[in-house]
Amino acid sequence: MGARNQTTFMKQLKEMALIVGGGSLAFVGIQVYNGNERFYRDYIMPCVMRCLDPESAHNLAIFIAKHKLVPKQNYADPASLQTKVWDREFSNPVGVAAGFDKDGVGVDAMLESGFGFVEVGSVTPKPQPGNPKPRLFRLVEDKAMRSTIRCGGVVGVNLGKNKTSDSLVGDYVEGVREFAPLADYLVVNVSSPNTPGLRSLQGRQQLEELIAKGRVDGLIVSNTTVSRPDSLQSKHKSESGGLSGEPLKTLATQTIVDIGQDAYEKIRAGASLVQLYSALVYQGPPVVKTIKRELAELLEKDGFTSVSQAVGAGLKDV
Repeated sequence: MGARNQTTFMKQLKEMALIVGGGSLAFVGIQVYNGNERFYRDYIMPCVMRCLDPESAHNLAIFIAKHKLVPKQNYADPASLQTKVWDREFSNPVGVAAGFDKDGVGVDAMLESGFGFVEVGSVTPKPQPGNPKPRLFRLVEDKAMRSTIRCGGVVGVNLGKNKTSDSLVGDYVEGVREFAPLADYLVVNVSSPNTPGLRSLQGRQQLEELIAKGRVDGLIVSNTTVSRPDSLQSKHKSESGGLSGEPLKTLATQTIVDIGQDAYEKIRAGASLVQLYSALVYQGPPVVKTIKRELAELLEKDGFTSVSQAVGAGLKDV
């Protein structure tokens, strides 16, 4: 090949590489922008988990939510998913659980991505650094996690107490005073596995003292669990803290199959609303679209015209 021909060939090769590379980037960009559920599940989230440790990945997710880089919903919620709880209108019953956005910086983005409500916190009266690192682990083999104002939408604030506080009710009272004028609902957290002694407040006498001055309108029936099923396979299974995700599914349903089916089971078991966190880690923000679509299909299949009709209808035999 002559020098001139070789130069021409190399130029064409570089142009082709730019075209192919640019086309690939454009394809990825389109899939991310459109919130392609399968692309996030099969490519984006596995890549994130390979490249970043759990806490860095979580911090990145919060940064993305804070700057509204999360894909916006392109799925109109069907009328069957609309529901009313505590005199609040929910466009759908699927929400983000407390623990994901502890500081409440990504509320707008999560609502715009399709969630019916967002719960932030837990919020404590005084700042606290959290547990010693590493404190967040992925149990990939078990599809689990271990973890030691706004646009239109419903926002709840999860209230907690400081680890060093000696007051039984003082921290919660301070939280109520601060956030009652801002939040659509407040959650009194007495179940966090990461705050020493907190779960002792679940005793009848302690609970009566804690809620004596207020009215309870609802109950969140399950948090993460400190139990460790024998079925766990990950090397991190013995780490302390709360376990969430797939291993918690059956336990959570008993106290109140796949994504939408899981939410539907809890609704038929008596839940008016459902929250998720771990599913975001493994499938990304578009997972909410999957849940809502499948939930609407299941409601229609069973002859329900609304979520409220299915609440407490009883679990079906499989």
